[in-house]
Amino acid sequence: MGLVTEDLRVHLPAEGSAAPRSEGEFVLYWMQTTHRAHDNFALNFAIEQANALNLPVVVYHGLRHDYPWASDRFHS
Repeated sequence: MGLVTEDLRVHLPAEGSAAPRSEGEFVLYWMQTTHRAHDNFALNFAIEQANALNLPVVVYHGLRHDYPWASDRFHS
């Protein structure tokens, strides 16, 4: 599968690493920052990949309470 975006902020696995599995059940988007749907280039890339594979996108966001400046406002 070729690169769908020209965005330099998207990092692809090293050459020779595992290719996307079309027999998978979903494309995982592991959210750590950029908690928004618009102007989120990593999420857009995950959606493009999922569409190319005809799979849904699953978003995972692991919550932590112990990082600097953590607050309920960020996670509600």
